[in-house]
Amino acid sequence: MWRSWLARTHGVREVAGSSPATPTNMEEEKSEVTPFWLGTTCSDRSFEEYRDLLGFSENEFKGKSILDIGAGTTQEFTKQAAKKGIKVTTINPELNNKFYRMAPDQRSWWQLRKPKRPLSVAALGQNLPFKDESFDDITSLIAVPHYLPNDSQLIRQSFREMLRVLKPGEKAYLCFKKRDLIDQELSKLETEGISVLSEDMPGYSQRQRTILEKPLQKI
Repeated sequence: MWRSWLARTHGVREVAGSSPATPTNMEEEKSEVTPFWLGTTCSDRSFEEYRDLLGFSENEFKGKSILDIGAGTTQEFTKQAAKKGIKVTTINPELNNKFYRMAPDQRSWWQLRKPKRPLSVAALGQNLPFKDESFDDITSLIAVPHYLPNDSQLIRQSFREMLRVLKPGEKAYLCFKKRDLIDQELSKLETEGISVLSEDMPGYSQRQRTILEKPLQKI
């Protein structure tokens, strides 16, 4: 029932044998290997911080549906955006981690499950559980690809997934630590006709801001 409700109301893809609230490839709780994303979504930033660091305008987002990748547990950006007429859906991989849910200093699992809370789904950026062209814009502030390991396939897949769920002509706003491997994958996207605008962030050592724009027509 929960899986079908999410699929109907939020375009979450149904995967046989799994729930949209649980990523299909997340067996980390049973593994002795620490997942690379553990501890990456503990902090929250305000709407103004998102705006200033990612480079979008409030008017640009007003009335739109936004996907925020790697949201913090208190979802300050999401709540403040809602007051401005902006609908934000968030993904947070740590919703599936029992140790994180039970941490006494984090209002995570039960807070996010309160009635009338913003929609937050446990998922990974390289495997987004949403239908094609579900969102007007995407934000990812020090999340993806920032915390991804040096794996070109993983980085490439995360970009592919962003572009898949974006509507034509819309943008993904990213902020991450500069890495040659990420730049290489961004260059490949440019050769495929994807608009990539990148710039160094003044005042932040080795930080980069990048905007991906999905073409209006399929290439």
